[in-house]
Order: sequence, then structure tokens, then C-alpha cells
Amino acid sequence: MRLQGDTSQQDLLSIYADQPREVRRILQLFSVIYEPVGQTVVKDILKGLGWKSADGRGLHQLLAKPLRVQLLGLGLLVDNCNKYHIALEISEQLTRELVDDGSFELVVNVVEKHYGSELVDRYGSPLYRLSTHQREQRLMRCIRIALHRNEGRQLTALLGLSWETFPKLTLNKSLPLRAIGSSLLDLKWFASRSMTIQYLIARAFLLFSSTNLVKCPELSRVFESAFRPPQNEPATVCLLAEFHLLQGAPSEALLLLEGVESAESMALKGCCYCLLGEGESALAMVSIAPIKGDKGVEAASGMCLLRDGRVYCIS
Repeated sequence: MRLQGDTSQQDLLSIYADQPREVRRILQLFSVIYEPVGQTVVKDILKGLGWKSADGRGLHQLLAKPLRVQLLGLGLLVDNCNKYHIALEISEQLTRELVDDGSFELVVNVVEKHYGSELVDRYGSPLYRLSTHQREQRLMRCIRIALHRNEGRQLTALLGLSWETFPKLTLNKSLPLRAIGSSLLDLKWFASRSMTIQYLIARAFLLFSSTNLVKCPELSRVFESAFRPPQNEPATVCLLAEFHLLQGAPSEALLLLEGVESAESMALKGCCYCLLGEGESALAMVSIAPIKGDKGVEAASGMCLLRDGRVYCIS
């Protein structure tokens, strides 16, 4: 399901589909590497993979200047100071082709062997030999790998690393969404992820849909099916309720929050009552909701602050 049109992405995918199989293979490798990389390193990885063309030549022999110039001209590769990365608009689709044909794990293992995956040094400090932008891109590669391996615990750890070790990174909580493409969500793929990953993706889509004023009723139904109470913890139910609230459905949000007792749920109920014109109920909810930290919803002094920065003044 597409939340917004992206003709450039479709054009790039059409150009990609017209390439010979051997060239598509090379581009798939670039999609896993993700960050800018020198041609020599890519050739070494191709040698490690042992991929060959139809005439028996190693694919590393194809990656010479003529092909590189051609791919740059087509927009499938991007030049970054004489290092190259895949056009990010199509990176997710190309990686999923490797997942679908069973080559993903092999590629990840060879990439990490030849190119490394370190984000911090042995003391837990950022790798300062990499620029902030390079660390950001390497972090994104690791997050994408965790998503496709369905490793919820690893993904959670990487997100924690992004917030605590790299506080100045621009990615923040939209990381899972950016990793799979902000305009695209494959609902079948989403349902195949662990509950932890589903929650993290849903939270990112909540931020995207609310801050970009995009209504997505199909996603609302998917999230409601995945996170319906009482099977899930209050934080998960609150996430779905907030999604309904920001989609302009406070009554539905209140129904979801019935029986959920937490600071976040009380703040959300206050927002819902406020939108429904029930001022006394709204104020009652906000007055008993303790101040929360940076985990999403805050309620204090007659105001509610949602996770996208929106403020509801109740008194």
C-alpha cells in the first residue's frame, strides 16, 4: 500500500528491471551495503560471493568504469566523493529480492566480513573515524538487516544505540520507517514480522501519518488487528489509540482505551474528551495523569503533548 505517489521511484524500478540479470545482482548487493563504498571493496565482496555471469565470468569483472558510469547516468547508483551507493528510493525493493530468492543471509555475511558492521568501539563510543553521516548510514544498514532477519531484540538495541550513543543523528524514532521506505508498507510483510518489530514500525508510521497529515484507514485496520486489547500491553494499546486520535476518530480511541490504566492512557483520554467537547471529563483525566518523560505523551498543567509535538490545551 502506498501512502503517497513517487513517480521517480517507479521510473527507477522500471530502469532497473530492464537491466541484465548480472547487473541487477550487482545492484542488489549495493542495496545491502547501503552506505557509500569504493568500487574495489565491492569487487572484493563479489569475489567472496562467487557470483558468475551466464558465460562463467565472475561478476566482479563486470564492475568496471563503463558499467559504473552507465549506472550513475541511469540514476541507479549515486556518486558520493568517489564512493557509490544505491539510489535509496529503490534500496528496499532490491534487498527484498535477495530475501525472496534466499541469498540475503549469504550476502549479509560476506558484506560484514569484508566491510565491517561496527558502530561503536570496544569502549562503547561512536566510531569517530566515520563522519556523522557515515555512522548514520551504517546504522541504517544494520537496522535494515535486523528488520529482514526479523530480530526484534537486535532492532530495539540498535534504536537504543541511535538515541543514546548518537543523540545528534537526524533519524531518531522514524528509523524503522525510513529503513523500509516512508511511502511504502507491504502489509503481508508487516504481518510476518515479530510483535516487537510490528510495534516499532507502527509507531514510526504513526509519526509519519500525523506529522504529514496523511489519512491511512487501511493501516488503521491493520494496526487494530495486530494490537487489539486485551492481548497487548497498555503502551501498545495507547499507540493504536493515538493513531485513531490523530486520524480524527476520538470516539474510537476512547473505546480502545477502556480499562487501560496508565499515565499515557489518561493523557490520551483527556485529548479525546477535549475533542468531543467534554471539557470536565478532559480536565479530570489530565489532572490525574502524572507528568511523563520522553516516551510519548505528556500531561501537565491542563495540557496534553502528543508524541508528534501536537499540544492540546484543556484548561
